[in-house]
Amino acid sequence: MKFLYIFLVLIFILLIMPIRIRIVRNDKHNDIDIYFVKIFNIRFDLDAAIKKFFSDKNSNDAITLDKILYNIGLIIKSSNIIKDTISLMTVSKLTWIMKTKSKNKEIEVFAIVASWNGILYLRKLIYKNFKEVKNEYYSVQNQGAKIDALFDAVLDFRIIYFLFAVFKNYKDIKKIRIFVKKGSEKDV
Repeated sequence: MKFLYIFLVLIFILLIMPIRIRIVRNDKHNDIDIYFVKIFNIRFDLDAAIKKFFSDKNSNDAITLDKILYNIGLIIKSSNIIKDTISLMTVSKLTWIMKTKSKNKEIEVFAIVASWNGILYLRKLIYKNFKEVKNEYYSVQNQGAKIDALFDAVLDFRIIYFLFAVFKNYKDIKKIRIFVKKGSEKDV
């Protein structure tokens, strides 16, 4: 009986434990990492998992169009669950830097204005979909050898948020299972 209580407490802790997702895109890194922050302080690198998500079943290194389209369909089928999960998440850090460089001043001005418009659209999208944004920094810089976008975001997530979204959209689970079953039958 004691073991059952300990097990239930551990499950409860795992459900409410904060998980930090960090997405980085800059000159040195293109990373997506998951950190279990409070208790375990474990880091998972999601780059290999994402590559496997888009790669073919027979060869893990080859990314095929068929697998990409299948996974896009899977994301579309589970979009309600994804939207509800994201609406419960907070963005604890967001940095978006656009770098522009051109010898022609007219093109440079156009690039700066287009960059700010893109940043404003991104900001509107983030404020519309996430529960809260705590620390944000946006910049357009006229430097560098090329046009580039630097991005760093830290999202706070809990497994219980995902479970709430699944319970709220329980009707979508059947559609997702049928879609996955059809996809796995096609691979055989």
